Amino acid sequence: MGIEQQATVRSPLSRLNFQWRALFFRMLRNWYWFVISLTVILFLTWLFLRSASPTYLVRGTFLLREEQYNSSFSQEVGVVVEMQGAKMQQFFLDQTQIMKSLSLMMQVVDSLDIDIEYFVSGRLKKSEIYGGEVPFKVVQATPRALFNDKVLTIKPLDSLKFQLVRGENDTLTCLYGVPFEYKRTIFQIDRIGQPRKFGSYEIRFNDPLKVARNYSNRVSFNPVQKSFVVAATLVDRVPDKGIDIINTLLYFYNRSVVDDKNKVGQNTLDFIGERLGEMEKELFAVEQQVELYKRREDIPLELASSTQLLLNDLTALEREIIQYQTRIELLEQFEKMLRTEVQEFEYLPISSEIANSAIAQLFEEYNNLVLERDRILQTAGSRNPILKDVEQRIADLRSNIFSGIEILKRELRNLMEREEARLKPYESKITSVPRNERELFDIERQRQIKDELYRFLLQKREETRLNVATQVPDTKMVDAPMLQNLVFPKKIQLFLLAFFLAMGIPAGILFVRESTDNNIYSEDDIAEMTKTPFLGAIAQSKSNKPIVIRKSSRSAIAEMFRLLRTNLQFVIGDAKTPIVMITSATSGEGKTFTGINLGLSIALSGKRTVLIGADLRKPKLTFYLTGEKSKEGLSNYLVGQKTLEELVLPSGVDENLFYIGSGPLPPNPAELIMQDKMKVLLDYLRQHYDFVIVDISPVGLVTDALLMKDLVDATIFVTRFKVTKKATLRLINDIYTEKKLPNPSIVLNGVKRNAAYGYGGNYGYGYGYGYGYYEEEKTNKLWKLFQRQQTKD
Repeated sequence: MGIEQQATVRSPLSRLNFQWRALFFRMLRNWYWFVISLTVILFLTWLFLRSASPTYLVRGTFLLREEQYNSSFSQEVGVVVEMQGAKMQQFFLDQTQIMKSLSLMMQVVDSLDIDIEYFVSGRLKKSEIYGGEVPFKVVQATPRALFNDKVLTIKPLDSLKFQLVRGENDTLTCLYGVPFEYKRTIFQIDRIGQPRKFGSYEIRFNDPLKVARNYSNRVSFNPVQKSFVVAATLVDRVPDKGIDIINTLLYFYNRSVVDDKNKVGQNTLDFIGERLGEMEKELFAVEQQVELYKRREDIPLELASSTQLLLNDLTALEREIIQYQTRIELLEQFEKMLRTEVQEFEYLPISSEIANSAIAQLFEEYNNLVLERDRILQTAGSRNPILKDVEQRIADLRSNIFSGIEILKRELRNLMEREEARLKPYESKITSVPRNERELFDIERQRQIKDELYRFLLQKREETRLNVATQVPDTKMVDAPMLQNLVFPKKIQLFLLAFFLAMGIPAGILFVRESTDNNIYSEDDIAEMTKTPFLGAIAQSKSNKPIVIRKSSRSAIAEMFRLLRTNLQFVIGDAKTPIVMITSATSGEGKTFTGINLGLSIALSGKRTVLIGADLRKPKLTFYLTGEKSKEGLSNYLVGQKTLEELVLPSGVDENLFYIGSGPLPPNPAELIMQDKMKVLLDYLRQHYDFVIVDISPVGLVTDALLMKDLVDATIFVTRFKVTKKATLRLINDIYTEKKLPNPSIVLNGVKRNAAYGYGGNYGYGYGYGYGYYEEEKTNKLWKLFQRQQTKD
């Protein structure tokens, strides 16, 4: 049969497509929840944006000078270290660790006083203020440690005084610039600006160490495209504070590097200063000796011209020897200082004699290792395993330095002896000089040597001072730190998130309800659960009356019953006086309502139709037709109290519609239905009427309907929109597949117009065939209004 061709179970893909379509229609039906959700969440988002404390990104770039890289990775003796990527990366990591060190950040915190934060109270939030926005400053908090992690709340009164809020109703009036005591701490607050007349301020005292550790973790340094340019970034609530922190951090970093470099120069200056002091004494003693000798020997203050010329020639020849002697003496003094005065891990002074020698590289490497050791101690502590390796390398280098000094002294002595050999031709000339002049000549030579050495030390001191004074920082600012962008909150992103959240929450709830909803809403739900043919759908009636169709009725529900009548013809085929049984799975699904109106629709087509109230447990047929309970009917006939001719009664609704009431409720309905009298009754009705509809008890509760298997031609299972459970369809499917009842089909009753699965949105019954289904209803309303107006007139 044609209707049976529709009995197919939907594929998983079609089920999925329908579920999404059904969910979409349910969302449309519940549109107001989306509006409410959107309104509430957008308002909460706006409120959050008003109350949230924004954070900003501050960024600046600076250049790490290449000279520092070269000094950090100086070549070892005999080995050239090339600039490789790994070395460059290690150099960058070393420098950034120094910049992020807690010791440097503590200097920043102490310099900027950022361990004390100032907040102004607003309507929805407390905003941090900094720099020129702060109208007053805490200049004293003694002892400070007692007030760490505590807050002062003050309310300005005028330009001279303010109130200290100590409790809910406890305030203390204080004067600006005058110390006061609060919680065992002495405070002094100076006014440096004009505070607001209304509102309050909070002064938060934080532990400086915690603040330094916090900013040390938050500041970041990243190389720019594998170059010596470094980008410093910091996220903070106040952009100006972030800018000051980066600038101050770089200042203290540069100062620490310059101080490290100047330690070497200062040690050299100290050494030269000591030698100059000694040389001044020695030079003064020699000059005194010259003067005393001249007086004692009674010789002129000036040497004879011939002797003076000889002295000048010898001085010119001995200048090289004097320089060698000076360098040897400096090395000896330097070696003595290293052994007795310079500790193991102190910087070594580097004089020009050392700087221009072969061992200069050893000194430079030694000082670099000492610098590296100091930085490791600052950043990683004394337990770092790398520290032991560095200290061992320092000890080895120190031993090599002493060996190098000895080698250098031997080389200088050899050169000096070579120059002294050139002076032998002048010895005979010296012996010809008178004794007293010759002795004065020797003393004068010693004076000139001392004087030459003294001048040499003065020159080296000035060179070293110039070197110390001209030390440049190891970083050069490329782009000064400035505000880049707002980090949080991102208004556009938050509003987009709020929108999707506002749409997602009700959609998710509806999806969960849809996924867990076990009710039947449409033909698709039925087709998903059972192979039983679907006969049609019936709309939800707006009327409380059980009879919803009339002759010439053009309402939507009337057309649905006509369509149901047409589809039923495919089920019963050419059967003469077909007997159709109407049942349901449970009570309250509208089987009696469906049976009466389907029977009336058939009767209106000109067929004599009989409705049998075979529900002997909870009958409603007679009451729906007459408004009264059935006093006599089928049960009376089955027990032999009534004849066939007395059973059939006119319905009073249509001349072609008749009915048989259920009669009094019997104690044994199933046994009565099993009697042969039931078959006799149906045979009688086949002979005298055109169509028979049997309204019987729900098949899901009792077996009455199953007992009628061989007596009827077709079975209609009535299900109800949003009432019948999907699990019920399994029972109907079992009846269909096991053929427990003849020609079963399903009707969906109570479908709501414009519901998620309703006939207005799915079945299409809301569209007419050239005329409007609701024309009758509209006409009736207009007619009532017209009658009401006529009555008033």
